[in-house]
Amino acid sequence: SKATAALVSMLEHRDEWSRRAGAEALAKVAATGDEIAVAALLSRLRDDDHEVVLLSIKALAKVAAKGNAQATLAMLPCLADDNKELREATLEAFEHISTRGDARVSAVLRGYLADRRGVIKILALKALGMVLSHDDQEVLPLLYAELS
Repeated sequence: SKATAALVSMLEHRDEWSRRAGAEALAKVAATGDEIAVAALLSRLRDDDHEVVLLSIKALAKVAAKGNAQATLAMLPCLADDNKELREATLEAFEHISTRGDARVSAVLRGYLADRRGVIKILALKALGMVLSHDDQEVLPLLYAELS
């Protein structure tokens, strides 16, 4: 739509307030699964402005379709961010977008189990619980080791 196109262009603006407004508005206007909006929001995950990244993740939770592996993989590094609010928003978005059985996502999350920060391990465990297939037995020993 024209509205989505205008908001996507706001995400490219040099002013962080415009980028923030664009991300926030896309969450309300873009249709679920709108690939143009998703691609634009994903491009903002490496923005210099923390608030733009946070609002982009929150928008992705609403705009990216369930099972969008590209969005899920792109958001994973945000789970290990130093900012607590960003980590929590990422986990919430992850819950809306990820699907069970994605081996690539599981592999990245398993890597976070080795993080020395306990909070990152806990987030990785929560996220793994969302993506592991019900019969994925190979990772259970890792989970038990982390919990004990």
